[in-house]
Amino acid sequence: LLASAIGLVTRTAQYPFVEAWLTVKVFALIAYIVLGSLAIHRAPSRLIQRLSYGSALATAGFIFSIAWTRSPLGIFSLLTA
Repeated sequence: LLASAIGLVTRTAQYPFVEAWLTVKVFALIAYIVLGSLAIHRAPSRLIQRLSYGSALATAGFIFSIAWTRSPLGIFSLLTA
């Protein structure tokens, strides 16, 4: 996932810390990877595993909404319009 993000950045010449939406997307991607890792096998309990799974799904949806709207607020930017 990170390699794909790096490839996308170099191909489009849009860089994190220059484009706000891309910065948020990269940080959300890192959060998604950590949450997915917890959901799969690193969580100390079943409850934390399930919460991590749900959070990872929500984070993935937020990443898609950031890509769709090209806004750091993602889907929430539509609420302010």
